[in-house]
Amino acid sequence: MGWSRLILSLQLLSNLCFTIMVEGQQGFISIDCGYRGKDYQDPDTTITYTSDANYIENGEALSINDNSQPMQYRFLRRFTHGKRNCYNVTGLINNWRYLIRASFLHANYDSSFRLPKFELYLGVDFWYTVSFNSFNDLVWAEIISLNKVKSVAICLVNTGLGTPFISTLELRLLPNSMYTVVNGSWSLKTYLRLDIGSLLHTNLRYKADPCDRIWVPFTVKDWTNLNTKASIVNSDDEFQPPVEVMQTAAIPSNPNGSILLGCRPPSWDPESPFYFYFFFAEMRNRRNLSREVNIYINGDLWSKIIRASRFVRWVGTILPERRSQDYQIDIRATETSDLPPILNALELYVANVASHHATDARDVAVLLDMKDKLALKNKSWVGDPCLPQGYPWEALTCNEALNPRIISLDLSASGLQGEIPASIASLNAHESLNLSNNQLTGPIPQSLADLTKLKSLDLSRNNLTGLVPIALIEKRNSGALLLSIFQNPNLLTPNPSEPTQKKKTEKAVVIMAISLSATTILLFAFAFGLIMKRKKIIRTKILSMRKRKGSSKSDGPQALTHSEIVKITNNYEKVIGKGGYGIVFFGVLENGREVAVKILSKESQQGIKEFSAEVKLLMRVHHRYLASLIGFSEEGKDKILVFEYMSKGNLNEILSDNSSNSEVLNWEQRIQIALSATQGLEYLHYGCKPPIVHRDVKTSNILLNEKLEAKVADFGSARFGLTDGDSHITTTVAGTQGYVDPEYQPTSSTRRVMSIALA
Repeated sequence: MGWSRLILSLQLLSNLCFTIMVEGQQGFISIDCGYRGKDYQDPDTTITYTSDANYIENGEALSINDNSQPMQYRFLRRFTHGKRNCYNVTGLINNWRYLIRASFLHANYDSSFRLPKFELYLGVDFWYTVSFNSFNDLVWAEIISLNKVKSVAICLVNTGLGTPFISTLELRLLPNSMYTVVNGSWSLKTYLRLDIGSLLHTNLRYKADPCDRIWVPFTVKDWTNLNTKASIVNSDDEFQPPVEVMQTAAIPSNPNGSILLGCRPPSWDPESPFYFYFFFAEMRNRRNLSREVNIYINGDLWSKIIRASRFVRWVGTILPERRSQDYQIDIRATETSDLPPILNALELYVANVASHHATDARDVAVLLDMKDKLALKNKSWVGDPCLPQGYPWEALTCNEALNPRIISLDLSASGLQGEIPASIASLNAHESLNLSNNQLTGPIPQSLADLTKLKSLDLSRNNLTGLVPIALIEKRNSGALLLSIFQNPNLLTPNPSEPTQKKKTEKAVVIMAISLSATTILLFAFAFGLIMKRKKIIRTKILSMRKRKGSSKSDGPQALTHSEIVKITNNYEKVIGKGGYGIVFFGVLENGREVAVKILSKESQQGIKEFSAEVKLLMRVHHRYLASLIGFSEEGKDKILVFEYMSKGNLNEILSDNSSNSEVLNWEQRIQIALSATQGLEYLHYGCKPPIVHRDVKTSNILLNEKLEAKVADFGSARFGLTDGDSHITTTVAGTQGYVDPEYQPTSSTRRVMSIALA
């Protein structure tokens, strides 16, 4: 008995503490998205709203032109950049259930007269498809979820059907005794929450409902509405419906009739099962008559409610209901009931299964450590790095595992500062790491050599100091690692130490093997040269053989055959461009990657020797803002280059009013395009040895991808001034008049890259 009283006392104390917390709104987080002023109180609900400045860094804060709306709906935040933008809400309580609600009011804020459609995610799990019937629709999405950590990411995803935006974001802490079906595997997405029999014209929420659930008034002309002023409360009720909701109800106007309701799965989640919750309470029964009701769903008996003269009761789904596409709910009196059926309230939820998938925790920890220690200001790094699939963080690539690993990271020119953290050694699935063109200091971590899958490491153009780990040098010399460390003035390359006797023996064996191999190769090359007759063709064929041999093991450019080019372009089906080089065709590789295939025209004066030199040049040029070479072909008289495909075409088409690709670029996009192009040119000038001069910088040579990221193209043509071994390309001043690089031709127009992007 003593233990029972103690447990009961603790439970009552817990409920009392929760009641005080909710009444004081301490369990509430109410965010007015796009609002930039001080906290304020909504006069209707007394809820205090705050700016979203502490929860998100990106997006654009705007307002609507309708002062008749409540304060929290007069502002919004829209997201014109990036596929996924996330709010990071912190300060939550572990292992508690939260009601989370997002609201959206468009009101034609951008004067576009276009209604958008986009998706909402809670962490990595799909939540809701946001769409509108009119500009004045107030759309809200609500979910009840068990929060396992102290923060949650709420993400808006651009599906290409309009610009995502949000008006408010609200989180409400729920008592642990409510909605116990919600656990780590299930959450509930609100579909309907009806206040049956209510004659109010507005929704009921806080303070009438301490949990701030929204109850929508609902009645039907064939029903008789009932109400009472009596306080109808059931302290054992798991769902704790508000008193005002339970004080109204409906019965059929025909005493022998039934209460009929129909619903169908929502368009935004048509395959998920339902959870039903019905609420009943006696209203005006003073004759001690009994009321018994049966609940039928699609004609099948679902539940039976037996009542005494006066009490409160609810009945709900134990397991998810999935019976058909349409649901017909029929609440009837039993044959022995003295009174007709009654219904006070109804809640209907869509069951949402948690995916339990997330990016590998080791990789996430490294990224967050790098963001903190290197002063990374990438605003997209919120939520899960790799999931949902198709919407990863910027600057990284993930594999397709259920719990993905990060295989590539490109943080070049990202303003990184400080020493490379030791935690980077945990990125053991990494294949490519680019930290070039930053302000990194300190030594190169020895642990980078332990990343067995790492094939490319670019640390160039930083302020790194000390000795380069000899293990990295050995990997580079063996061909296992493409290592770039140039333009680090205080970085030293170590001299190999005196080898041990074991290493001497190994070295002798290696030297002997190399000597024999070299002799064999020389004899083979001599015989091959006699057959092929021309030295320049020999060199070209050897290059092709080497590239084809390594193509299956590398992500670098591949030597392709003529038949492969025909297959990639579907027999040269689609022309996507023509220029001084020749015709450009659209193509698709076997792995689904889209490419642009440039075929040198027959009239070109470029020979095999010059073409081979150009291919070698393009193979060593790697930068996020330069169009990447995917492959090449030089069979017979054909000289072909295969580049990554840029879906938005070139900047000239975007800026042209007569082009089908034309669209309006805002100032931020124009400036970003200009900066991207200039960073690409800067790499050609200072990141390449010998430096490369473009000599034809114009809008048609600046390509844009789906994200409107700019990449400089046509920098590998024969109009270059450079010397590469014995392969010399003319240094005669050439190029389109007015577009020659200012550093190459001092008399030409300056600031050309900036002006063409801002025009």
